[in-house]
Amino acid sequence: MNPARSFGPALVSGHWTSYWVYLVGPLAGAMLAVGCAWVLRGGGGDPISYAAGSGVLDEGALSAKQHLSGEIERGEVVPPGIADEDKPGS
Repeated sequence: MNPARSFGPALVSGHWTSYWVYLVGPLAGAMLAVGCAWVLRGGGGDPISYAAGSGVLDEGALSAKQHLSGEIERGEVVPPGIADEDKPGS
């Protein structure tokens, strides 16, 4: 449902009685999609992800993220939320 596509015919014909559907439908669908994403994926995001999303990720933060990723891959650091029994070698 494209509100822009329906606006022209409604404007020319003067029939606005059902135009609300073309505005409410996409908004309701967007809210439903965001709700489903929140339920399935959670709030998500670590501080570096928030910085990248807000456009303030600089070279220092990027190198810190790469360093942390390397430490996690080598098993030197356990990410938050991983239980002790899930650690390799325990």
